[in-house]
Amino acid sequence: MNTSHVNTALPPHIYASINLIVTASSIYIMSLLGLHEDYFFLPVIALAVGYALFYFIRQCRNQHKVPSLNPYTAFHIDNTFNIKQLFRRAIVRYVVWLMVLYSGYQFYQFAPLYNDAAHHSTHLLFESFLYWYLWLGIPYFALTLTLKSSRCEDFYDPAIRFIHIFKQIIFRSLRGDSSRSIFRVLHKKYNRKVFLNLFMRAYFVPVMVEQITPTITSTLTLLYREIGNHELLGMIFLISMALWLLDILNAAVAYCLESRWLENRSRSIDLTVGGWLVGMPELLRSTQRYYRLPICFCAVYRQQSNR
Repeated sequence: MNTSHVNTALPPHIYASINLIVTASSIYIMSLLGLHEDYFFLPVIALAVGYALFYFIRQCRNQHKVPSLNPYTAFHIDNTFNIKQLFRRAIVRYVVWLMVLYSGYQFYQFAPLYNDAAHHSTHLLFESFLYWYLWLGIPYFALTLTLKSSRCEDFYDPAIRFIHIFKQIIFRSLRGDSSRSIFRVLHKKYNRKVFLNLFMRAYFVPVMVEQITPTITSTLTLLYREIGNHELLGMIFLISMALWLLDILNAAVAYCLESRWLENRSRSIDLTVGGWLVGMPELLRSTQRYYRLPICFCAVYRQQSNR
């Protein structure tokens, strides 16, 4: 077996199958129980759990078939952990991510662009996530470090990168180094990538999160109308909206939930100012299209229905 492909993505048909099952199940359950605002993110969690389960099954199969997999690059179950050391590592990550998540929550609460009612879903997501994180964060990290152990992921772990960066900056500042020396740690690409990755996710999380409720609502509305009205145009709109929902849920998993269980750590990002300046206008235009698309679908459908 070629161990260089151990941490590659799942086959496309696995992603598509899990996404179809979760999306169809979510639509069916919500059609029976109604769309509750407080639980709008559950389809994303269910999709992430499905992906994580298949990744873990593949990991166990690979570890069983090839016991000599490189522990530096491959995910594996750590059978040699020390309880005291494990919880120390888990607590460190828990504290760092608690500060990051709380800072993100405060940013969305007070930033003028995000502190209005239009971004209520983003605020609700962070409130719920922080609440559950306070209780489940340490057990999550302890399980992850045991069942998804990887020395490579330990090195590139954003929490560890944060600690390393701030330790270096504080140490060099107290030592009286020049400003160039103090911030030399940021010259390393994998350190700068941590901050750019957070910036990218901070931008895209609301884009994806705010799409979930209106897209599900539009899909359910079209579904209710087409149950007894089998018009071709209506069916096309329904299928199109369902496909859009598939894409939104998958994108929400990708941007909101970076985890070893999903094996979706960002491995490359444009670190040049020019690249970001060139891409930003198109990024903003794409975002506007994201927000308008479900509304446009329903508006066009209503116009066609009223003719």
